[in-house]
Amino acid sequence: MEQINFLNDSHQQLMVHWVGEGSDVIVCLARNINTKLNQRPSAVYISNNYGDTFENITNQFELGPNKGYATLDKFYTHPKYNLYMVFADVTNQMIYTSTSPGTVTRIKLNFHPSNITFHEEEPLTFLAYDMVDPEKKLWLTKDFGQTWYKVHEYVKAFYWVTGPDSSDPAAGQTTYLALERGEPKGSSTVLLSKSLFQNPRDTSVLIEDVDNFQVRGDFMFVTRKSGRDNLDLYISHKKGEFLRAQFQSEMNRREFYIADITDTQVFVAVSHTQSQANLYVSQAEEGRSLKFALSLERIFCYFPNTTWRDSWLRYMIHYSRQYVEELWVSIGTGKHQHIVAAHEISSTLSPENSTALPVSFTGCDSVSQFSRKGKKTAWETFPKATTAFLAMEVVLRVSHSSLMSSDRMKPMSGDWAVYEKPFSKKSNVADETFADFHKVEGLDGIYIASQVFSNVSEGKIGPEHLMTMITFDRGGVWQPLAAPLYDEDGNRVNCSIIGRGYNEDTMRVCFRRKAAHCTYHRSSPKLYPLSRSVPILSSRSAPGVIMATGVLGKSLKGHPGVFLSTDAGLSWRQILNDYYFFNFGDHGGVLVAVKYYKAHGETRELLYSTDDGETWQTYEFSKNNLRVYGLMTEPGENTTIFTMFGSFIGAHQWLILKVDLRNAFTYVCTKDDYKFWSPSAVSGPRMPCLMGRKETYERRVPHSNCYNGRDYDRPVKLEVCECELEDFEW
Repeated sequence: MEQINFLNDSHQQLMVHWVGEGSDVIVCLARNINTKLNQRPSAVYISNNYGDTFENITNQFELGPNKGYATLDKFYTHPKYNLYMVFADVTNQMIYTSTSPGTVTRIKLNFHPSNITFHEEEPLTFLAYDMVDPEKKLWLTKDFGQTWYKVHEYVKAFYWVTGPDSSDPAAGQTTYLALERGEPKGSSTVLLSKSLFQNPRDTSVLIEDVDNFQVRGDFMFVTRKSGRDNLDLYISHKKGEFLRAQFQSEMNRREFYIADITDTQVFVAVSHTQSQANLYVSQAEEGRSLKFALSLERIFCYFPNTTWRDSWLRYMIHYSRQYVEELWVSIGTGKHQHIVAAHEISSTLSPENSTALPVSFTGCDSVSQFSRKGKKTAWETFPKATTAFLAMEVVLRVSHSSLMSSDRMKPMSGDWAVYEKPFSKKSNVADETFADFHKVEGLDGIYIASQVFSNVSEGKIGPEHLMTMITFDRGGVWQPLAAPLYDEDGNRVNCSIIGRGYNEDTMRVCFRRKAAHCTYHRSSPKLYPLSRSVPILSSRSAPGVIMATGVLGKSLKGHPGVFLSTDAGLSWRQILNDYYFFNFGDHGGVLVAVKYYKAHGETRELLYSTDDGETWQTYEFSKNNLRVYGLMTEPGENTTIFTMFGSFIGAHQWLILKVDLRNAFTYVCTKDDYKFWSPSAVSGPRMPCLMGRKETYERRVPHSNCYNGRDYDRPVKLEVCECELEDFEW
């Protein structure tokens, strides 16, 4: 069963949000890239029936009587009470609150609501941070935006912190507000308050002379300068004493990135040089310090202004962000570099509201000349730049025609890149730190990461310099992902698997039917944004099932495909060729994939499999090909309902497609359709015994074409396992 909703909306961006697990509500925000030259109001659509129908509720977002409508930047939902929402219009200093679908209250503010953060237990309480104000003020409301109190000024970071109340041990867990306040001398002070800074007497100083502050789970992290180009990391657990982190390295520590926290184990990526960052894992307290052991050398990690400063990473697009503030195009280098804003590109598009290419890419001196030449000429003239423009997810279109300024009318040659704001206006460098590091959900101790080859020179990095590694023992031992035995056509991939103790220097590119060392590499969603891949997918609802975009060979440079592991990463097989959006539902009982729009990725088909990707069925959801920009399902991945959003070809109009694959199953599962399972392999990599125990999970037998059901509760058993010599740390 499918349902197509035509929104009749031509905004450049569409944010689609499924409100929460178990909810029927889907909210869509359609907006343009906000610039001073492009202030078109946004539009809001809501569905209360799992996406069967959508209602346009934009009329509830008026700025005031006869003042037009809001230009919404984004919206926020409470993490626990998911019907409590706040829509923010930063430019017009307005918020719109809602506690029930379709009912909105307008509230005028005297500050800019740049960022909203909810109190986790009290839905009427949230914070608003004004990033526009030079004094960087933080504001608090306890009545869902009706009244406001100033919390503090010169705020650099703020977090909700949960911990014991030292003044009343019997009170249990208490929620505090912690913030980093900038000081005139340049450093910061971390403050903590139980009254959310409404009572000065309960404000305490946690630590002073701080460079940066962050909270993750039960841990607080601060950095302090320790000489030139060197930082110390201090860690507090559950509001305890800050302990200095001791790393197993003599190299300088220039930046830190908290990659993951599970229970009390912390993974930290440390930048040592411009081209090297190592991954460390916490071990044990020793006096007033916390020891970290080396887990993985040369993890692929990016720190703005610190690592890979001369590489394409400076101009990358962060696709993981929920919205794009501004797209830019950079062509040429050095004094010949030209940077063109997205609104300038869009101003050259044709008046027919169809997608086109900017004048500076095609060599045409007017829109009319480009229209006569056609796209084929543009591809032949500037194939790389044309690809860059067409690969952008934001569809640039306007209702009028104008030309760029004269200095950008001529064709530009040389290097080019497409990237987004926010970044520093002074440096033009993206300001988001990231590490290519993924925790496999649903199983203990399994992580996947990208490692940089040891022979890479500073500033010169590309997909050919990266390989994908996996650990099954919480970062103790890493090894390359095992290569599939067969390709997507069933041809045997004749290459040996590199096991523990592999030697990078012996690896070779693995071609089909050619014996060589070979590994499978997962693509990072942040790598080469103009050839964007889909992030790796794992879920607690489907333990052991992992889907990812990747390539075969010694590095990430190769032909992409979709790969699947059903044994937690011990073995892999290629299930699809080329780029796809993918997801799974019914607790992993059904896998789905749809070709996503790249340069020529229009489609009308959804692929699905109910036997762990062994066979695929085709579901035609439209009579005409469409451009699909996303594939999603309800949080939790436990239903058979999937939502796609895309647009028409030629004339951009947003549409939302709902597909229910319940009828793909022939019957409801019975007890005989399940068996208990734990990750294991006959040969090759093995699953270690962690702390003398292993978990076994109930899973559906692959060839039982039965329906688990939304309320299926997966049993898990804890079993004793016998540790072997290599399971111990030395």
